[in-house]
Amino acid sequence: MIPAHFRRMTDWPILASGKVDRENLVDPRLSPQPMVEEETMEEGEQKLIKIWCAVFALEMVRPSDNFFSLGGDSLHATSLLAAIETEFGKRLTASVLLEAPSLRALGKCIESASSMPGNLVKMRPGDGDTVLVFVHGWGGTITHYLKLVSCLLFKGPVVGLQGSEQQGDPPTFRTVPELARHYTNLIRKMYPNKKYILAGHSAGGVLAYTIAVEFAARARSVDLVIAIDSRPNGIPIGQRGAAMLPYLKSRWRVHGQRLRKLPLRHWIHYAWHRFRASLHLARVVAEPVKSGQDYSIDLLRRHRLPQSSIPVAVVQCDQTREDLALAWRHLVGEQMRSYPIGGAHDRIMQGENAGKLARTLEEILDGRGDWRE
Repeated sequence: MIPAHFRRMTDWPILASGKVDRENLVDPRLSPQPMVEEETMEEGEQKLIKIWCAVFALEMVRPSDNFFSLGGDSLHATSLLAAIETEFGKRLTASVLLEAPSLRALGKCIESASSMPGNLVKMRPGDGDTVLVFVHGWGGTITHYLKLVSCLLFKGPVVGLQGSEQQGDPPTFRTVPELARHYTNLIRKMYPNKKYILAGHSAGGVLAYTIAVEFAARARSVDLVIAIDSRPNGIPIGQRGAAMLPYLKSRWRVHGQRLRKLPLRHWIHYAWHRFRASLHLARVVAEPVKSGQDYSIDLLRRHRLPQSSIPVAVVQCDQTREDLALAWRHLVGEQMRSYPIGGAHDRIMQGENAGKLARTLEEILDGRGDWRE
């Protein structure tokens, strides 16, 4: 790896022990270095520099700085795109940070941006007859896939499916099957003669599987569905209980530890509070979908996934207590393969975890030809 910043040191801060005092080292990104680019910077680029400084909490950013080299992740991307929309009145997709990761290149994209993006966003170009599609979950965003896509060595085109709410429009689909039919039409229209691999994290895995089922109903098969720490819905209560057993054990352990810290007189109040919370969740799940509610409510209602012969690769974080592989096996049988990976559900695509996940996905993609043998 090549460092993004250099600084020539005439002397080093030394501790009493004779070692270098790392805390007093000057950050090269904050050092006042001559910037030739500043002479030719335009007003829009200067505004963008202020935005980057605020997002990354830095005192100075150069036009040549790279979003990912500065440690950019999905949270930085969300803040950056929101600030750009406020300042410039242009709504950009997350994929623009892959196409133009430097500040100066991003500024040119802002200047040329004129229309709102659609649901299907090109995250990275590529050659080959297979398209890799990352599917959104709740909220409709695909920014959390940015770091993963930047680490992935997949040679084919990579696209993302984002919800209409990311374009400033209210969702127009109330159920997951309705949304899946719409997305199937979009994918087939943009890539009519390609093979498809669908991937999704959390609720995105459920939506990806539903889209694959819709493809199968139209006599078009999807090569593979990759469910990244995604829990399927609609499996029988027995299978569901068996899959949930590790999770229930961990939750009982947590509640037991909390009760031991409470005085005995508070035990009944704590149990009643947890019982009421469970009743509220059960009531929300049982309520019918009302007019004006969107597909995310249907996901919460535990949209029932049908059984099929679609190959599914299940990537499960080791901190996820539920046995996801057991649940998916009920839906696709021997067409399911499990790939454990370290990390937590909400941090699997951040920092170093994104690189590890990318290597796992490459292992899955390299071996997918053996699945139907």
